[in-house]
Amino acid sequence: MPAPQLALLKKLFSPDAALVILDIGACDGADSVMYKREFTHATIHAFEPLPRNKILLEEGFTKNGFKDLNAHFFALGKDNGMADFYVSSGAPPEKPYGENWDYGNKSSSFYAPDKVSKTHPWLKFETKIKVEVQRLDSFVAAHKIEAIDFIHLDVQGAELDVLIGAGDFLKNIKAIWLEVENITLYKNQPLRAEVEKFMLTNGFNKIHEENRKNDGDEFWVNNLASPQPLSKGEGQEKRDASYLSMTGVRGVILNGVKELLLKLRSILQPPPPLPSSYAQHGEDLIIQKIFSELKITQPFYLDIGAHHPKNGSNTFLFYREGASGITVEPDEDFYLKHKKERPKDLQLNMAVGVQDARFLLYALSPSTLSTTNTEEAERLQKEGLATLRHSKEVEVIGINKLLEKYVGEKPLHLLSIDAESMDDAIVRGIDFNRFKPTVICVETISYSETGDGVKNESLIKYITGIGYQIHADTGVNTIFVRRE
Repeated sequence: MPAPQLALLKKLFSPDAALVILDIGACDGADSVMYKREFTHATIHAFEPLPRNKILLEEGFTKNGFKDLNAHFFALGKDNGMADFYVSSGAPPEKPYGENWDYGNKSSSFYAPDKVSKTHPWLKFETKIKVEVQRLDSFVAAHKIEAIDFIHLDVQGAELDVLIGAGDFLKNIKAIWLEVENITLYKNQPLRAEVEKFMLTNGFNKIHEENRKNDGDEFWVNNLASPQPLSKGEGQEKRDASYLSMTGVRGVILNGVKELLLKLRSILQPPPPLPSSYAQHGEDLIIQKIFSELKITQPFYLDIGAHHPKNGSNTFLFYREGASGITVEPDEDFYLKHKKERPKDLQLNMAVGVQDARFLLYALSPSTLSTTNTEEAERLQKEGLATLRHSKEVEVIGINKLLEKYVGEKPLHLLSIDAESMDDAIVRGIDFNRFKPTVICVETISYSETGDGVKNESLIKYITGIGYQIHADTGVNTIFVRRE
């Protein structure tokens, strides 16, 4: 059976494309060989830190006649330096692939084994070694790589570390196939929900997934990636011509874009494609449809917990189309990004609560988990799901004072709330006799490391009981429309 990620790649790129492909956690190099067979002009970089896999990797390349594959015998992660590496070994009693298959060399990790010893009791982790680690942004800078077309990422629980190590270069990566886990196969590893939140926040859309009981694989495409500038080299021409613009709430692939680019090549360089949705799960498109039906052409919005000004935003689509409103963000880094990238909005650097107060904000990495909840911040750090960037005391404004001072009598068309555990209290604290937003978009599911969050049925019932009806639910957020 063909690998599902290969079928998707063949839809995205032409077979003679001069792609740059990274196989991270290459093991014996089988996937690198597979990609090279399909994309013969591609430059492949394979990364494998386990010493005993070095021979397998080199032999696999030579055996298949691919002398131009690039093997790197170190790991990629979030920090440059050396790190502990837990080496796996062993074989299952049934040996489904025969006696000569190396069953135990595919589960080594930077994270100590946890439930993997129960799901695969034959796996042994008897050795711990030190291996070299480089950040991805350091690697591409050293090798003068300007963009990556595809990354195959399978590093046994450390996928998020590799992505964090890409830094700002992440925006130059067009597609990623990665493994995610639903349970802690390795101690303190990031789980599916955490990885998905990171990808969505950084402008990627998931277009395919393969699910298993304890883990799965996901294919993500970058909404904001664009074709590389034209150059005189034939390889670059193939790269530019082969890239198909990817857009839409689920990363829809636009047929015919390749041909259009070729026809316009001699006239102009097409601008980067604009994504149809900036929100996590297409909430902005749903709300846009509501506004269209209500004939609201320039919506006024209040975005509480605005986070990034574009990626994952429920309101940037409307800003891009000429609307403006108020964004409220307690994290100073993101507040400053809003001031720079959305100057027509009013930006407030504060948190929102039921009453005025001052709280300590824990600015975490990933930033989507930043919170004013001390217990939650400590738990996330203790379990290795987040690291503390900094903490500072921030102003908290009561929700009704915020509405009275900054909204007043103006019609509020959209109230978007993502306040990390404060959503329920904020909604219930609103004086709906005075303030009646047309649309409310609020997170109504609890955060779960395994993706099994619980819906806040009490909050949903409360909102529907005060004159609103459910228009849509994206799994994470519920969108309510006021009954007229």
